Amino acid sequence: MNTIWKAQLLMLALLASAALWPQADSQTQTNDASHPYKPATLNRFRVSPGQMEANLIHKIMPVYPLKATENRIQGQVQLRVIVDKQGQVIDVKTVSGNPYLVAAATDAVQQWRYKPYLLKGKPVEAETTVMVNFNLAPAPASSSSPAAPSSTTAPSPGASPASAANPGSGSDSSPPPPGYPKVVMNRVRISAGVAESYLIHKVVPEYPEQARQSGIQGSVVLHAIIDKAGYIIELHPVSGNPMLVPAALDAVKQWRYSPYILNGDPVEMETTVSVDFYLANSTGVSIH
Repeated sequence: MNTIWKAQLLMLALLASAALWPQADSQTQTNDASHPYKPATLNRFRVSPGQMEANLIHKIMPVYPLKATENRIQGQVQLRVIVDKQGQVIDVKTVSGNPYLVAAATDAVQQWRYKPYLLKGKPVEAETTVMVNFNLAPAPASSSSPAAPSSTTAPSPGASPASAANPGSGSDSSPPPPGYPKVVMNRVRISAGVAESYLIHKVVPEYPEQARQSGIQGSVVLHAIIDKAGYIIELHPVSGNPMLVPAALDAVKQWRYSPYILNGDPVEMETTVSVDFYLANSTGVSIH
């Protein structure tokens, strides 16, 4: 009899607990609905500076800080940059650089705009490094020291080659008569890195479809002459795959630079431009 009574109590306990199960289950479903499960996804990708440079569509040049100019401070500022899925710069941190230059570099790069970086066909945040170069034109010589020649004078009629090369010797060392033509330096040769710091408008080349299908990559090096207003007036290939050269030429000839100032006057620039074509992965191309 005692055993039967215990069995009945156990049965009643089981029935009571079973009545609470739907309530607990519904509470769990409510919590799941308000906090749906989100699987972890890769939403930020580390991208090389060259690859991100290819996606750059809007570039603001830094304003050279006045104190840095007065103190002849030059150099490179390196920044760590995070770009969101829409191509907006959302975070800029300093990696290295002179404190006089960092603020100007940061202010400019924060306004840059990129094409979205695609990974497997979907936009992702990109983390990269940006280098901003600050370069000053050579300082003019002071009046207390011998001035460096900024022009060359043609020899006077009848002068010997020796006297032309050494104007301080012989009777032909006097200056040429008024009105005699002079050859004035109006073009300077500058490095690719310095020219890059003057670039204010950049057109990204289209990857040639035939080169893409054939898996062709590589660098195209171009020789460029830029006029006093910053426009490219001459452009010739130096090296590069023939399938890539036309695309590089078509893009670079549309680039625009800030005028290069030498001794207070704009001069033409002669430089080289390197355009690198990369097949990044199966879903995209990076060119810089």
